[in-house]
Amino acid sequence: MRKSGTLSKIAYWIIGLSLIFAAVGFEDAMVSFHKPVDIYDEDFEGLKRYMAVESDLDIIISSFLQETVTHTKNGSTTSVDKYNYYSVPVFVGDECYYVALKVSNNTANDNQIKKVVKETMAYLTYKQDTYGDEKMEFSGGVYKTKKDIYSEMKSWFKEAGFFENDSDVEKYVLPYQLEPIVSFERVRTIFIACVAIILVGILLIVIDRKVISARA
Repeated sequence: MRKSGTLSKIAYWIIGLSLIFAAVGFEDAMVSFHKPVDIYDEDFEGLKRYMAVESDLDIIISSFLQETVTHTKNGSTTSVDKYNYYSVPVFVGDECYYVALKVSNNTANDNQIKKVVKETMAYLTYKQDTYGDEKMEFSGGVYKTKKDIYSEMKSWFKEAGFFENDSDVEKYVLPYQLEPIVSFERVRTIFIACVAIILVGILLIVIDRKVISARA
């Protein structure tokens, strides 16, 4: 079996770390390579997975789920992330569909989201005649909603009596969610850098093996 030189060992570490970063950010990277669309444009044709979105959200329905994600290492808790899931309407022609909006409790827009939700719910409960003027600038992507989250969302709509029957819930509540991305350009640059480093690492391994073979 051909031994690996020091250069190859270093390259394997570099490739391994780059693969981890690329895998973790893969979905965000797929979003970042698409041109952002406004889901409230009149000619909007509907959501697709990994679609990039830039819109002013002026209708956000109250949270249907709060999620806590605990990160551990060697049996000890390292960090805790908390997320809120809201519902937002998406208009396609004359039809109105609903998707989830996933945001961290620590997001900079948290207060603005609450303002939009307050006005939206005031309108839905007939406390005011319009949705109001509050908006939240959203920049992010479209992702597939996990089955348990999607089930919770549909249950909320059913319990709230939002639709006349359950078949409408299945039709108009879609298994997609919007998630914010701080910077499309930054995500795209990091992903490209990871791919480039992986290629360089492979090249180093090839060179190292040729050097070892030549010495042998």
